[in-house]
Amino acid sequence: MNNHKLKEAIISGNTLGSLMMPDDSIPTNSPLHLESFTFPHVIITDNYFISLSNEIFIEGLRHNFYYSNFKNIFGTINLDHDEFISPFSIMSKNRYKSFEWVLTESTLLFDSESKINDYDFIRKIIKQKYQLYALFLDQENIWNFHKIILPQIEVKDDHFLMQTLPCVYPESFRYEKEFGQYISNYYTNSLASEDHNTKLSGLSKAIKYVAFYHIENDGNYKNYYDVLRKNTKQKYKHLKIFYR
Repeated sequence: MNNHKLKEAIISGNTLGSLMMPDDSIPTNSPLHLESFTFPHVIITDNYFISLSNEIFIEGLRHNFYYSNFKNIFGTINLDHDEFISPFSIMSKNRYKSFEWVLTESTLLFDSESKINDYDFIRKIIKQKYQLYALFLDQENIWNFHKIILPQIEVKDDHFLMQTLPCVYPESFRYEKEFGQYISNYYTNSLASEDHNTKLSGLSKAIKYVAFYHIENDGNYKNYYDVLRKNTKQKYKHLKIFYR
């Protein structure tokens, strides 16, 4: 599946995962094995997407992995560095013997552009404890896909509030020009071209972005910074809720 179709599949409600076989010629990848991720977070721009894993521990520090269809890149993000900066590694997927994206279909539950949303059915799905996911288009024309950890819907009124799983990543991931510059520096510093089978890794730092959202069905949401300020909200352009 090409990058455009993959991106459209995510926007259509498919959750994204990966299946990898690391190159065991790299000592830290030995013995030969398979591994996989299911990504609870995806950032989707016009030309690329970046998926992020749940938190894991590496040498006692919290990290998450990120994978992108941009320039064959993946890496890790150090979540314990400090309050404002996110160090992140940059590596080529050529460190894997094989890598493939995996899609799992979800079902549309709510669409802000539809006039026939069934709120009784939303209540039923919440009662039955299905896993929910939010996908919304923000004012920067970035699609934000996040796992929902606390769905709330009023009993008597057709109003809901969905709280997403928190995630931290470098703010530059949201902007192609900035992210592209980091990747360009990586290839320059590793003495490799984009087509070169490099197994080297680079390390960069960027301002930290905290992705945590309170999303309502009235056209508004609060991000992490709005929650701290308590009296501000953002407008989304489009919201979809999926379940599986």
